[in-house]
Order: sequence, then C-alpha cells, then structure tokens
Amino acid sequence: MAQKCKTGGSTVIYPRKILIKLDGKNYFSWREQVDAKLTSHNLKQFLVNHAIPNRYANESDRAGGIVTKEYKQWFLQDQMLVPWLIPSISIGIFPSVLHCSHLWEVWERVHQHMGSDLTLVRHIRSELKNTKKKETQSISEYVDSIRYVVDCLAEMGESVCEQEHIEAILEGLPEEYDAMAKVIRTRENPSIILAESLLLLNEAQTQKQKIPGRGSSRSL
Repeated sequence: MAQKCKTGGSTVIYPRKILIKLDGKNYFSWREQVDAKLTSHNLKQFLVNHAIPNRYANESDRAGGIVTKEYKQWFLQDQMLVPWLIPSISIGIFPSVLHCSHLWEVWERVHQHMGSDLTLVRHIRSELKNTKKKETQSISEYVDSIRYVVDCLAEMGESVCEQEHIEAILEGLPEEYDAMAKVIRTRENPSIILAESLLLLNEAQTQKQKIPGRGSSRSL
C-alpha cells in the first residue's frame, strides 16, 4: 500500500515502488506502471505543468510572498513524487533528468530522451516482441500488458494486425502453454478473444493440477 504522511500540516502520498527500471528498451512498460500507480492515487495531474495551482491569489499576495494553500499542497506532493520516480530511471538515462525540480519536468525529459516518434516506434515494437509472461502474472494480466503495447503503437499510427497481436502473446508464454499455443496457431483466423479464452482455460487446468491430490489417479 502507498504510504501517507503529514508534513507542513498537509497529507502527502508516497506510492509503492516502481518495479520496472527504465533502460531505454522498456519505455512503455515503465510508463504504464508509473501511470497506473499515479492514477490509482489520483495523482496523475502531477505529470503535466498545466495542472499546477496558482502560486499567489493576487498581486498583493505576490508582493507579500503569501503562497496559496493549494500551491503549498501541490508543491509538497510534487516534491515527494520526484524522489519516488527518479530511482526507477537507469544510470544511462539519469543525466537527462539530473536538473529537474518537478515531476512533470522529469516526465517530459524522459520522453524527449527517448527521441523521435520513429525511434519510439522501434522501441515499442521491440518491446512487443520481447515481452514475456512473468511467473507472478496471471494470463489476464499478461494479455493486458501486451494489449497496452499494441494500443500505444495504435496511438502513434502503427497498427498491429490481429495475427501479429496473437503471435506476440504466444511468443511470450512459458513452456507449459506450448500445447495450447500450438492449438491456437492451427486454428484458421483465430481471434484475440478466442486465444485469450483458450489460454485462460489452460491456466485454470494447470492450476488445478498443482493442487495436492488433483490430477493423479487413485490406486484401487
């Protein structure tokens, strides 16, 4: 769970650690995790500079150095999120965010560092090809991670056909799914929905076999 602490009379949130280390080849997986964690705590607005509250309520307060309560709250939360995000950035990319003071600056610099759209497309396609199902992931979570990368490509005008999408899913599966992957590949024009349904069935059967006393014959 995220940590909450009070500082300066305000409550700020420190989300759980980002498990992915951004290394230049996993940009969209990293971005997906950052986005999900911030969204779950209603903090996504800290990624953009147009969501910053006014620092002063009026010119009189500006002259007197009186900062608004909203800006103080935003600043405290922002300064909590910067050191939360920085450790998830690899040494090779870190110099590009070294002098950033706010979360939105870090976010923009990382995007700039990744280069042009063409470079990003190459990174994303490489990520689509190399994404593997983690041992701790369920089939639904794994399929969703592939779908996220496909959607990112679509946003950049790079469509992925259904067959390529399915193949990306099957290529990243562990050996225990080889038989089902073969079944899916032999189907004529299989759909994403069908492929996911068959993999979910395979997952349920595999988990059932792992339960003690299941999947073994009883001697008479």
